Amino acid sequence: MDKSKIIQALQSPQAYPHPVTDITLIETHISWVFLTGLYAYKIKKPLKLDFLDFSNLEKRRYYCHEELRLNRRFAPALYLDVVSICEEQESISFGGAGTVVEYAVKMRQFDTSGLLDNLAQKSLLTEALLSKMAVSIAAFHDTLFGESQSENQVFGSLDTVSSLVLGNFTTIQTLLDNKSDLKRLQVLEDWSRCELAKYGSKIRDRHDAGFVRECHGDLHLGNMTLLDDEVILFDCIEFNPEFRFMDVISELAFLLMDLESRGLYSESNSVLNTYLSYRGDYDGLVLLKFYKVYFALVRAKVSLIKALAVKREGMGSADELDLSAFYRYLALAEHYLQPTTCWCAITHGISGSGKSTVARQLANRMAALQIRSDVERKRLFNLKPLQKSADASLGNIYTPAVTRRTFVRLHEIAELILAAGIPVIVDATFLSRKSRSSFYQLAESCSVPFHILNISASDQVIRQRLQLRDLKADDASEAGVEVMMDQCAVREGFDESEKGHVININSEQPLGEKLLKQLEDCQFEL
Repeated sequence: MDKSKIIQALQSPQAYPHPVTDITLIETHISWVFLTGLYAYKIKKPLKLDFLDFSNLEKRRYYCHEELRLNRRFAPALYLDVVSICEEQESISFGGAGTVVEYAVKMRQFDTSGLLDNLAQKSLLTEALLSKMAVSIAAFHDTLFGESQSENQVFGSLDTVSSLVLGNFTTIQTLLDNKSDLKRLQVLEDWSRCELAKYGSKIRDRHDAGFVRECHGDLHLGNMTLLDDEVILFDCIEFNPEFRFMDVISELAFLLMDLESRGLYSESNSVLNTYLSYRGDYDGLVLLKFYKVYFALVRAKVSLIKALAVKREGMGSADELDLSAFYRYLALAEHYLQPTTCWCAITHGISGSGKSTVARQLANRMAALQIRSDVERKRLFNLKPLQKSADASLGNIYTPAVTRRTFVRLHEIAELILAAGIPVIVDATFLSRKSRSSFYQLAESCSVPFHILNISASDQVIRQRLQLRDLKADDASEAGVEVMMDQCAVREGFDESEKGHVININSEQPLGEKLLKQLEDCQFEL
């Protein structure tokens, strides 16, 4: 049936089984979306492209159901049903007893002002909102590991990843004729080939270990919205499993790249830190930069294709060809190749002194990862950061034996982070010289600077913080005033070998620009 007839008919309120006063049609390159107020209806275009096939009615019906199935994993309140569009006596409407001429995904319509890309443009991505975003993604990824692994084992394999990464370069090269651009692209391709050779076994091992899952596939800010004070993911890839089945760390890298493409580096780091605190997938960090470069270049390719399409359609002359987005993503990929400063820092201070707050602020400012003893201790018992150990009937998880296990794990994680070329702040009390010495030795073995962040506050402020934290129950730490007093009795001062690594920070004062500059330059001696 002529699709123009269907599209025209669905712009009439009479076509809908519910009251409609206003209809807005949105057209994308692969679909039509009808906004009716309460509901949105998404119809797939009859296309067959190299990455999707909606060429006949049965295939469009199948992919409507796939879209419903896949998006209900994280947005069941948005994705309501697959509905038929029927023709009866030359009248086209939803449902009815006539001949089915098309299918649509019925969704709950929502206010687009809550889209995270819109909020980002208005500088409204607060720390609380970033935390909600990271927790939502971590929770979604957790559900994927609660399912048996898919039969689609080929996806996410080393051969598949290599083919996608190198094939992306081939596509871009065929679209470019500027020698300077081709030279820049060649540098990125050479680097990517080296990374594949260097970390191919890691990609293969993670695939074999089950880290490749049926993910979202298109996880950027434009596909997340704030709804009922929660961050909801939507509009995942339904039309091509190759784009959807990926290593979960690869999906995270795509979102981080999207944030960083907007200049939101601190926000990206905040999301990464929160995600890792909930999922603990530090093993995948070594692949993060590789996947960021890949996705930046995928975006560069898409931008280039769109710009050339505008030229072909006669919407602008060659002089007006807008390649700004292409160059922006190309420059971002190149940025990721720049060397970074790596170091290992530990905190020092009693509970309530402000260690975690200061460590988080510094981590976001300095593109470092913060690993917390409170979080990793709970992870040993399969607890989430904000779960209370008493509620889980686990007994005492704060014994000396558990503390030793916790510090061993912190050491292992810090080593993984440093191996990925990322600076790390190990957030614990570090009251004993022995505990501090272990991480000094780690830094020395990794040939990176070592620093001790000695964080303090007044006794009155510390007590107030601990009492408030107990009331709010919104922090991973379970230490109260009594624990703090015990810590005061056993903490050991710095010996002569440590003093040259110490920087004193009063957590009651804001971090001054001079101090932050010294930290960024790794000049910790005041």
